Amino acid sequence: MNLEYVPVSQRPKTIISDVDGVILIQANKWPVKSYDPREVEAIPNTVKILNALYTAGHQIILVTARPEEYRQETSYQLKRFGLQFTQLVMGLPTGQRILINDMKLEEEGIPTAIAINLIRDEGLTEQDLEFAEVAIEKAAA
Repeated sequence: MNLEYVPVSQRPKTIISDVDGVILIQANKWPVKSYDPREVEAIPNTVKILNALYTAGHQIILVTARPEEYRQETSYQLKRFGLQFTQLVMGLPTGQRILINDMKLEEEGIPTAIAINLIRDEGLTEQDLEFAEVAIEKAAA
């Protein structure tokens, strides 16, 4: 058994992403009147990037304020666009989301949580991910 230490930066990541406005275009203002799968568009670049992260072994956790009663429709919408994900958490409040995480003792000073705030419906880009990596490096310095 190989028990070599793997630095935090090289371990699989947990990516937590909102659904509406990040993965699916949120054409309607809240509250959404319909979750009809035929009335939704994906943001292709976000789907592509999240799928690449999933394929690379990272966990993709999706969160949404959509009520639990729309789980089937929401899952169908996401899978219709080919999105691969680990878990879908539904029924969250529409307020701000705050991630709290500890710093690993074995690598003091390495942040284990970062945030990327996107403009609604514009999607995730490779530059957003690069910005996140730079933020981690700067915080560790």
